[in-house]
Amino acid sequence: AYTLSLLLLGVGFGLLRPGTSAGASLAVGIAEQGSVAGLTNAIGVLGNVFGPMLGTTLYQFTPIAPTLLNAALMAIALLL
Repeated sequence: AYTLSLLLLGVGFGLLRPGTSAGASLAVGIAEQGSVAGLTNAIGVLGNVFGPMLGTTLYQFTPIAPTLLNAALMAIALLL
C-alpha cells in the first residue's frame, strides 16, 4: 500500500507540475513568461524543502495539525 501510494503521488506530481508551470506562464505576457516559470518552480522546490519540516513540527503538537493547516491553505486558495 505504501509503495502504491508513493507511485500514485509521483505520477500525480509528474502530471501536476508541468501543467501548473505552463498555465502560469501562459497567464502573463511573453516578456514575463520566463520569470513566472522560474518563480513557479522555485515555490515548488521550497515546498519540498520546508513542507516536511513544518509538517513534522506541527505533528509534535497534535497529529491532526498538518491536516488542519493544509485544509486552511486549500480554503484560502479556493477563495482566491
